[in-house]
Amino acid sequence: MSAFEKYAFRACKIVPLQHAVNVTGPCYSCNKEISVACSPADLEKWRNGGYVQDCLPYLGPAEREFLISGICSTCWDKMFPPEDEDDGDYGEGE
Repeated sequence: MSAFEKYAFRACKIVPLQHAVNVTGPCYSCNKEISVACSPADLEKWRNGGYVQDCLPYLGPAEREFLISGICSTCWDKMFPPEDEDDGDYGEGE
């Protein structure tokens, strides 16, 4: 297994459902259990080198990020808080 193997394939359990698979694993940061349902064929396309946004377009950004890095959306927001649009002096006084 490559050191760069996607989180979904190295740390999660992939469980077949009737028409999908459930990818379940702990958040790398807080250890909260996260589950993402997707098409097995689409998951395999991504595993084989496709871009996650092209292979799994029906998933939201937070779900795709979890599959890539193992970070849940709550921890992602703590690590990278949204920038306040009012910060800075852009255009003031001109």
